[in-house]
Amino acid sequence: MTLLCLLALHVTALSTPHTLVGGGTAVQTITTITIPAAGILPRGTLLARAGFFPEGTISAECFISPLPRFLVGLSYSGQNIIGSGNPQWQPFPGVSLRFRAIEETPWVPALVFGIHTQGWGSYDRQQQRFTVPAGGLFAAASKSYRWWLGDIAWHAVLSYPLELPSHQRRPNVAIGWEHSLARFGQLLVEYNTLWGDATQKWRAGLLSLALRIGLSPTTALCAHLVDVLHHREDSTGWTRAFIVEWLIQ
Repeated sequence: MTLLCLLALHVTALSTPHTLVGGGTAVQTITTITIPAAGILPRGTLLARAGFFPEGTISAECFISPLPRFLVGLSYSGQNIIGSGNPQWQPFPGVSLRFRAIEETPWVPALVFGIHTQGWGSYDRQQQRFTVPAGGLFAAASKSYRWWLGDIAWHAVLSYPLELPSHQRRPNVAIGWEHSLARFGQLLVEYNTLWGDATQKWRAGLLSLALRIGLSPTTALCAHLVDVLHHREDSTGWTRAFIVEWLIQ
């Protein structure tokens, strides 16, 4: 990941300024909450993320677009980093590789094919899975619009998870929606059917909300509320997490 970040810093010297959150931003959505979207970073920019999840889990992610239409990323996380108990690290780093097959036009959504192996939340080494499985192999479409209240976009994903044991894997479908909040923030709504999770811990899919607030043109804080309808069988309330994002250009 260090080499990836150094490469991105080298190629961003000639990049033009971009803002991370708000209306009119050139930085497209890479993930809504638990699912990948069809966004690609502007060429030569790097997006770094630090995530703070339940059970003392902390994750680190780094994404860059070294070439037009391509996005690559690495991620890693550990459980019990905050709190008591021995830290439990996920066995392998998460990988994200994406290719933009179709660019967005006024009438056609953007279409991306890729692989994303970092799930949402903590990694359970005994069950060999994240709290919410990663997208795995996926195809994502996104379409954005602008109206008098700001920028609005929808996202749709068809995916096949990979980290689950093979007998628990099924195709999955998810949708997302986002709206800018003036120049200072963004509201995201996501519904993940979780058909790909054959353990059936989720009764009726997963409805999640997120609020991203720009702390500066290149820094944002994102608050996640996952399973707001308490559809998980062992639910004890909303699952909360925080993501800090930095755009390096």
